[in-house]
Amino acid sequence: MSDLPRRRDDHEPTFLPPLADADLHIPDFPMVVPEPEPGRPVIRAVPHADELNPRGIVITCEHCKARRDWMLLNVREQVFVRCRCSHEWLERDLTVDYFDQHFSHPEKVWDNFEVAMTSTGYDGAFAGIYLN
Repeated sequence: MSDLPRRRDDHEPTFLPPLADADLHIPDFPMVVPEPEPGRPVIRAVPHADELNPRGIVITCEHCKARRDWMLLNVREQVFVRCRCSHEWLERDLTVDYFDQHFSHPEKVWDNFEVAMTSTGYDGAFAGIYLN
């Protein structure tokens, strides 16, 4: 380091004036959920790390035999289960009420389903791996 004095920059955080207490309020910005395109269903998704056993029998993926770490998908009045291997099926024993118990509010909105599944790791890239 040089022993030369450092030139003062008025835009450096250390040289900015302190904020008054009233300036510290951060407003709540609710997530704006876009209106669905006509004819395109809204798909709500929620990760479910635990086993699912709505019939008293643990649900298992028929492709990779996974027993947990699912993505639950709600489309209209149906609930689908998606595995990390990307296998997906309609699970008639899971109700929309069950889905709603685990879904609180949208945290992220994607433009299309494929991007959503890739972003969340349910596109097959993590087949055979439990992330939770």
